[in-house]
Amino acid sequence: MSLARTATRVVHASRSRPWLVIAIIVIMAVASAAGAVRTLGVNTDTTALFDADLPFRVAERDFDRQFPGEIDLVVTVIDGPSAAKANKAADSLAARLARNTALFVSAFNPTGGPFFEKNGVLYLSTAEIDAIGAELAAAQPLLGAISNDRSARGLFRLLALAFTAAAEGEPSTAGIAPTAAQAAAAINATLDGKPAAVDWPGLFSQFQSTSQPRAFVIAKAKLDLTALEQGADATAFIRAQAADLGLTTDNGYRVRLTGEVPLTDEEFATIATGTTLAGVMAVAGVGLLMVLALGSFRLVGVTLFTLLIGFLFTLGWAAISVGEINLISIAFVFMFVGIAVDFAMQYCLHYREERLKRGSVNDTEALDVAGGHMAEPLLLSAATVAIGFFCFLPTAYRGVAELGVIAGGGIIIAFLLNFTLMPALLRLTKLKPETSPVGFVRAAPFNRMLLNHRRRVMVGAAVLMAVATLALPRLVFDFDPMKLKDPHTESMSTALELMDDPLVNANTLSVLVKTRDEIQALSETLEKLPDVGRVQSLFDLVPEDQDTKLTALSDMALFLDPVVNPLHQAAAPTAADILDAARAARAATETYLASPHAAGPLRDAAAQVSDALHRFIDRNDPALGERLSRALLAGFDDALAPLRAMLSAAPVSLDDLPAPLRETYVAQDGRYRLQIFPKDNSRNIDAMARFTNAVRAVAPDAYGPPVVIYESGRIVTQAFATAGGLALVAITFVLLVMFRRIGDVLRVLAPLLLAVTLTLGTCALIGFPLNFANIIALPLLLAVGVAYPIHFVSAWREGEALLLSSPAGRGMLFSALTDTAAFGSMSLATHAGTSSMGLLLTLALAFNLLATLIVLPAILGAPAKRH
Repeated sequence: MSLARTATRVVHASRSRPWLVIAIIVIMAVASAAGAVRTLGVNTDTTALFDADLPFRVAERDFDRQFPGEIDLVVTVIDGPSAAKANKAADSLAARLARNTALFVSAFNPTGGPFFEKNGVLYLSTAEIDAIGAELAAAQPLLGAISNDRSARGLFRLLALAFTAAAEGEPSTAGIAPTAAQAAAAINATLDGKPAAVDWPGLFSQFQSTSQPRAFVIAKAKLDLTALEQGADATAFIRAQAADLGLTTDNGYRVRLTGEVPLTDEEFATIATGTTLAGVMAVAGVGLLMVLALGSFRLVGVTLFTLLIGFLFTLGWAAISVGEINLISIAFVFMFVGIAVDFAMQYCLHYREERLKRGSVNDTEALDVAGGHMAEPLLLSAATVAIGFFCFLPTAYRGVAELGVIAGGGIIIAFLLNFTLMPALLRLTKLKPETSPVGFVRAAPFNRMLLNHRRRVMVGAAVLMAVATLALPRLVFDFDPMKLKDPHTESMSTALELMDDPLVNANTLSVLVKTRDEIQALSETLEKLPDVGRVQSLFDLVPEDQDTKLTALSDMALFLDPVVNPLHQAAAPTAADILDAARAARAATETYLASPHAAGPLRDAAAQVSDALHRFIDRNDPALGERLSRALLAGFDDALAPLRAMLSAAPVSLDDLPAPLRETYVAQDGRYRLQIFPKDNSRNIDAMARFTNAVRAVAPDAYGPPVVIYESGRIVTQAFATAGGLALVAITFVLLVMFRRIGDVLRVLAPLLLAVTLTLGTCALIGFPLNFANIIALPLLLAVGVAYPIHFVSAWREGEALLLSSPAGRGMLFSALTDTAAFGSMSLATHAGTSSMGLLLTLALAFNLLATLIVLPAILGAPAKRH
């Protein structure tokens, strides 16, 4: 029995019992979707896009077992008014998170706690410690003055000493400017009856650290595996606690979240939001084009209902076949919409053509004939499209392999519904009589021009193809998954900012070794590599030159001990004492302001102090002195605590290091971790490849994000080469079986070759890189690039000369436009990967349209006469 006859009988059976067929199919589709809702999961892990037994995936799991504290992390970045305040805030937040064992396994400040408060100074260089010592020595008389007299009188005496020295040209007094300015502000606020304080911790921090005012809290979260955003509860708790601690912009803090958990959750939210918008735009665009193509709202309704039922079946197929949707396979939504609409549109247009031939008096016969006529081209299209996707099954690129399974199955489902559900629906649909040709009659002159200038068209196509081929070596494959994320989300923008800091760059490699001697030998070898910036191990966390640094700290203690540990305090001042000290301080500021040395921030601060003291003295209110003492000296003792701790630093050994630090560099099995940092901190894919290859040449077992990215890119390239070759062979075989002429097979494949070359060549010329997401445009182009020409070649084999004005031409044009609407809408997504996928698909479809509608008619020429 011929294919056409079989299709005719199936259509006849479906339209003969339309209600029964519709009821059975709808019930099955709803059951399929219900099962998918219960069982179909979502996986946003980019490493899950590859087979679990690949070497780098095995290494990843081993690394996670050895360092369980480095998975499921939320990194809180705290920028504060000063390094001391940021660090204190991080300690407070970490303590709160650690207490919530329902949401967190652990939480700590990697540079905070008692250990770093006491010994953090030893991690500074000797030169930095000497500089701090010099500043403290210069400030000691001033600090001593207020340390022994912690009242407004003591602060006024400090200001008097400072400005007297400044008037004499003492350069070290420039450092008093922030203290003087804050003191003036506190005096004015007290006089105005407002809350007032001097930020002593912030002022003292300049003597304790040269680092930026930033601290981190690293928390290992307990994820809710039943939620779509699995770390949402943990991150919400962090934000709530930060706000409760007053870590707000009003108080000079900025709190941001990044790390594995926020990056994954925000990516999923971005994909969900972007896919929803793109899906709505796709349906709207496809719906409008279908109205123009089919010329009937009722036919559009039939098509959309068939599309919906097919989509429900495809969801069920996805649940059964793969069990989860990944970052790549989510694209099956757009692919199914574009290709399934193409099938339905071709059938409906041929149905209209058959109605026109019969004067619209025998719709049932028109359905049967249209089914028989479309059997071969639709089966060929479905087979070639499905083959194009299924050919990714043998590859290790699981993301596209699963997309191929879902989309390939969906195409087969769409094909079957075209010959079952659609005839049943059309049988119940009342249409207006057909009065005009279905094809674009006005396209006939253009078609004749293509036939008359066949040689020129083919030469032009050959020239374009040659130019594109020459550009192919410039094509860039950038498989860094971080570039697929939305750079505007908090987690991603923060991660990108931290990548610019060589001290916290996560783009590192790690090697596990057994002994310190091995670390020493390997470090010396790696540090000689031009692509390696530095190496670090547990042993590097023991401060260097401790004896020299501790000696310097001991010297500081000699002149600072009276400040941080005063033996006695001056007697409490009377109101008259405070007023006298204020007058002396005002006189000193005015002397300084009148001197030739008055300049810069100190001059501005002196002017502010002078004005504030004038107000205080003129007020002459005895009660103000006590209030002012409380305002000016509140927090002074707390500010001395870190300075006191710094001066008590002691020798540090491996055993003294905090547990979180040790766990970062010592594996569960006792091996030591050697961390290798790149010299080039950028995300340049070529620099990353050089770094990875150079390190692995010395240490083949090195693992880290650069290895994952490098190996992923290599596997993707191999996967597409393998799948492309398999698909080409399989599609060629199917076409030979169906067409039985090698010439017709070549005519179908020629536009495909042209479209693929032009697409990749254009990407190379405009600098548009291929990535994990948009590279799936290639199998789609392979599938659609064969499906479109099949309709033309089939019609040409039937004797159709003017293909552009035929129903097949109309269907081809609007199929391409609907596919472009479906796939191009993806470019509107906020997710960078989805957006780039949409852009490349749109480009590929545009060249496919050019190759099929312009070049293919010229290649085919006039059809041979049928006998």
